[in-house]
Amino acid sequence: VFPKAGFQRCVVHLVRNTWPKVRASRRQELCDDLKRLYRRGQTKEQAEAILNELAAKWHTAYPGLLDPWTACFEHWSAFLEYPEWLQPHIYTTNWLERLNKELRKFAKTKNSFPSPDSVANLMYLKLLDTERSWSKRKLHGYVQHSDELLALWEVYDTKNRTKTKGEASM
Repeated sequence: VFPKAGFQRCVVHLVRNTWPKVRASRRQELCDDLKRLYRRGQTKEQAEAILNELAAKWHTAYPGLLDPWTACFEHWSAFLEYPEWLQPHIYTTNWLERLNKELRKFAKTKNSFPSPDSVANLMYLKLLDTERSWSKRKLHGYVQHSDELLALWEVYDTKNRTKTKGEASM
């Protein structure tokens, strides 16, 4: 549906899946170390160097603790390719999960649905209502950076453009 969309794994969920594996007395230290990984304004190369450093540090006490971070590095660090002002808005998927939770909560209150189409129609109406309320929100920095964002999408579109059947024959 969205062939040019990037993939970003939720950093918050990686942290939540990692810290329970460590003794309570060392959890704050681990969280402080992990925050260094997804700090705003750094490059992917810097994050990878920090990840290697942390993996070596924690390997003695907790072997394999940071393996999930290493295995999916490209997926959780994708937000670092974007401008610093945009990074805090895209490093987590909590807003998407919130939407899914709203849809589930809405559907749960209904006793039954006469057909699959009725479910689709109801979800569509709920999404319209949610979009109306969310569209009033302001993305901090968007107005100041709107030209930069449009240019960024144009560069991303050009970089990731694939030939369609019509283009291939021309």
